[in-house]
Amino acid sequence: MEVFDHVIIGAGINGSCAAYQLGRRGAKVLLLEQFPLPHSRGSSHGQSRGIRRAYPDPYFTSLMETAYKEWERIENQAGVKLIKETGLLCFSDDRNNGYINSIVDS
Repeated sequence: MEVFDHVIIGAGINGSCAAYQLGRRGAKVLLLEQFPLPHSRGSSHGQSRGIRRAYPDPYFTSLMETAYKEWERIENQAGVKLIKETGLLCFSDDRNNGYINSIVDS
């Protein structure tokens, strides 16, 4: 019988990333998905996604520096450009909008 250090149920973005990071650290991982991959039944299917550096919470803003470095490492390892950086445009008719100002300040 084969033994795994970790069994992850669901090969969506969270499950796939967890399996990848555990495997990268030397763990023996089994990733289970109920549908053949790729499929259109998940919450994160399709050709594009949005990622941003700016968040109103400084904790999440600081996490994004690590996230972007990790995406760059994955791109280099795979030899494929995965991220296309663009600008961020925020709209508000209120100059004192706390949410918008916290994103701009981040």
